[in-house]
Amino acid sequence: MQQIAGIAGTTSRTLRHYDTIGLLKPSRTGGNGCRFYDMAALVRLQRILLLRDLGLGLPGIAGVLASEPVAPRAPGGHLAWLTAIPGTPAAASAAGGSDFTEYLTGLGEMYVADPRFAATYGGIAGASFVRDALRIHAAKQL
Repeated sequence: MQQIAGIAGTTSRTLRHYDTIGLLKPSRTGGNGCRFYDMAALVRLQRILLLRDLGLGLPGIAGVLASEPVAPRAPGGHLAWLTAIPGTPAAASAAGGSDFTEYLTGLGEMYVADPRFAATYGGIAGASFVRDALRIHAAKQL
């Protein structure tokens, strides 16, 4: 748990608090009491931290997470938005032009590399989340 907390830029105490209030449950708990988190839990933690950085309180974050599971749909929505803009490489790729997977993953990399784009997503952490989501979506769906 301390390793996850350190990587996420938070503390193990914070993770235990999130567990106590039902915001982030560990995927499993070992016989020695160690908490383990799978990929879905880590994505949820990333969303919690991003929403916290955007100024939402814990009750607000809980409401957002409970009301709509945005993460699984976000890449598809982003993809639909990109392909709907006529004259863009995304629209051309979707219409059978160049490799759309390469375009989409390159776009995600640009979101992280360029501070102006990263700011749109709340900074490097948010941009990294979007990049990773686009990469996973491209690998699984395209």
